[in-house]
Amino acid sequence: DLKENRLVWRGAAWQQNRIDFLEQFRAHPKCDVGHYSKSQTAREGERSFLSIKSQFRYKFILSLEGNDVATNLKWILNSNSLCFMPTPLNETWFMEGCLSPGVHFVPVKRDFSDLEEKIDFYSGNADAALQIISNAHKHVAQFSNPIIEDIIALGALNRPGPMDNIPLYIDCKHGVVEPNYIHPKLEEVLKKTFGIVIYQEQVMEVAKLLGGYTLGSADLLR
Repeated sequence: DLKENRLVWRGAAWQQNRIDFLEQFRAHPKCDVGHYSKSQTAREGERSFLSIKSQFRYKFILSLEGNDVATNLKWILNSNSLCFMPTPLNETWFMEGCLSPGVHFVPVKRDFSDLEEKIDFYSGNADAALQIISNAHKHVAQFSNPIIEDIIALGALNRPGPMDNIPLYIDCKHGVVEPNYIHPKLEEVLKKTFGIVIYQEQVMEVAKLLGGYTLGSADLLR
């Protein structure tokens, strides 16, 4: 395995749980973790930007909730790295509440007192790690069903404001209207929702692609 045998995390550490985590582990030899934000406000534990692709070089990736859901959780579970996180408190269309500790992710205590122990265990138990990664992929795969994707999208649209786009979504779905992606850079982000911004993750990607935001600063924007 060519992945680095450490845990990685990058994000905006403005919330207390993230601040507490960095105070404990920013200098830990088994971790590459740090605060990153485009804000000019200095923060102890600040580290350089690390792309998602670069984070995939590590065996273990930490997911930490901020203001609400952890925005990196979806791409971690879809990767070949092992997801570490406290049991989620918030839930979205991704059904975080259906994720089982020890089955889909490695659970860690909210005070992170068992984090090093878990890193050591899964560093020496590749089969157990691969089984969790496989289970995580199965959770992600259920959202690849077109029918389920439509149900999730319509559920997200069915609220004041976004619900005005339901007729457009249906027309684009059936080929009556061509999707308008507004800008060529946004086609990949908005392709599955026919040019309509539905999810918070899409808002963040738009901010990143068109506004030059980092994922951490886009998380604050949304």
